[in-house]
Amino acid sequence: MTTWTALPRQTAVSLPMEISEEKNRVVGNRTPREHVAHIFEEVIPKLAKKDVAIDVMATGDGAQVAVEYLRDNWDGKAEKNVQAVAAGCGYTWSKGEIIGEEDGKFKTFWGNRARAYIQDYQPLETPLAGRGEMGCNCYSTGESAILELVIPTAYKSMLRFFQLVNDVPGYREIPDEIVQVDDEEEVMDGDTGKP
Repeated sequence: MTTWTALPRQTAVSLPMEISEEKNRVVGNRTPREHVAHIFEEVIPKLAKKDVAIDVMATGDGAQVAVEYLRDNWDGKAEKNVQAVAAGCGYTWSKGEIIGEEDGKFKTFWGNRARAYIQDYQPLETPLAGRGEMGCNCYSTGESAILELVIPTAYKSMLRFFQLVNDVPGYREIPDEIVQVDDEEEVMDGDTGKP
């Protein structure tokens, strides 16, 4: 897939094709923030039943904006309908910036029903350190270079997580505690405290 700015040009130093706000942008979807709000406020209410269960899968800037939207609208429809979140994250996420430092319903939901899929070279689904920073369990995507490949690489794992949340009434993630040992990560069981 070629992006707009990567379309062929007359010469190597020619300016990219002009982007027209009217011809090239869709009203209500011009930015990631507008797109997320449009989906939650226009599309879902029109196309889904009121009691629909929603799983959110997003990556990069879209994931950050989606999580911020959920956080800011948690006491409304989002709290009633969203059952799980799988966020494909780059290296710059911070729980304090995105989830918020204050304890509350959304922060509790995030710790119990969200997973962060982090860009990392380790095999897919390898538990990673980061719960303290991210506020939820973190797993490797197996994709360490290109953020846009997080979902194509990890979507099956994300869907298995959504199915688990759907199949187990009252599902809650058991917090993974990852301890750094001699430059290697060791997974600690959240219940027993043992590897």
